[in-house]
This record gives sequence, C-alpha cells and structure tokens, in this order.
Amino acid sequence: MNWIVGHVVRARNEALGLLGETPLFDDADFDAYGPGVTVSTMLCLDELRRRFDALGPALDADLIRDFDDEFIVAGEADADECAAEAPVPAHAG
Repeated sequence: MNWIVGHVVRARNEALGLLGETPLFDDADFDAYGPGVTVSTMLCLDELRRRFDALGPALDADLIRDFDDEFIVAGEADADECAAEAPVPAHAG
C-alpha cells in the first residue's frame, strides 16, 4: 500500500512541475519509490497522506489558473458550432 500511495504522491508532486509551478516536495524524498529500493527508505503512510492532501489545493489552483476565461469561452463556442452541424435526432412519439 505504501509503495502505491508513494507513487501517486510523487506523480502529483511532479505534475506541479509540469504545470510550470514549483513542486511542494523535493524529488529526492520520493527516491524510495523507484526500482530496486528497500522498505526502510520509504516515507510513513501518515506522511504520504499529509503530502497527498497538501498537493490537492496546489494542483487545483494551478489548473484553474491555466484554464482562463478566454480558453473556456473559445471551447464553448466550438461546442456550439458542432451542435449546430449535428443532425437533430427524431423523437419517437
């Protein structure tokens, strides 16, 4: 269980970097979750849970910031155009 949770937390931490933000935790903290490691170097499950919870708001804030109004409005306009081109289904009556 620890190994799986460690990978999830590591991926969430790395996602911040991919989104252009500074990861909250040092990558070296997660070296225990790579190939060929021992259980003695893993973080305790309570610490992983704390880090998982800390990363949620940071990821949410960054994702919301990246999808600004201009992008959302453009996406809605594209969806409206597609709907206008789609055939109207016949209703059984």
